Amino acid sequence: MKPPLSRFRSPWVCALIVCCMALCSCASTYEGQMDQVGGTLAGAAFGAILGGLIGGNVESVLIGAAAGGMMGWSAATIAHYETNQVRSSAEDRKMYGLTTGVSSPTIKIRQGTVSPDCVRPGQEITVVTDYSLYLPAGATAQVPVEEYYVLMKDGKALHKLPPQNKTLTEGGYTGKAAIKVPRNIKAGTYVIEHRTSTGSSYDVTTTSFVVGS
Repeated sequence: MKPPLSRFRSPWVCALIVCCMALCSCASTYEGQMDQVGGTLAGAAFGAILGGLIGGNVESVLIGAAAGGMMGWSAATIAHYETNQVRSSAEDRKMYGLTTGVSSPTIKIRQGTVSPDCVRPGQEITVVTDYSLYLPAGATAQVPVEEYYVLMKDGKALHKLPPQNKTLTEGGYTGKAAIKVPRNIKAGTYVIEHRTSTGSSYDVTTTSFVVGS
């Protein structure tokens, strides 16, 4: 006969305890803080249950809880996206003084911006990438261009947003994204990595924004 305490080694009991802890934590947290931690706690609870289902042991439950707590980062979404040509080929070359040609399609980011630069969890930020696309002399065909953003903190990538694929001719462009900031992101300074590429050519710049409490 198993000792009474051994029943708490059951992965399902452990998963239930994790879920209860998450719910209790939510119940005892101030409303403003709940927006930031609610998603993480829910993810941890879900991860605990999933870990129990997959591994069938206490260790799997705890690993699942830890992994589930990170699920909130994937909640960052693009609410709206658009790419617009803002300079003709001649205007772009004149503005940036390009006098030599290129041998293959080339991307050059001119500026990245994010606004507002201070938001609360659950709000939107507008991220803009201004870039130039150059083609070899005489080329008139359109080429595929990929634009995407990576949410980062402390030098670590947290989430890559879905890439936006376009087919463009030579000229100056802006890629503009309205990004929904997840409610469970903690207060702090975050970095947006802007990446634009065509073929083997790519360019990167970064901007930053602050999430307030």
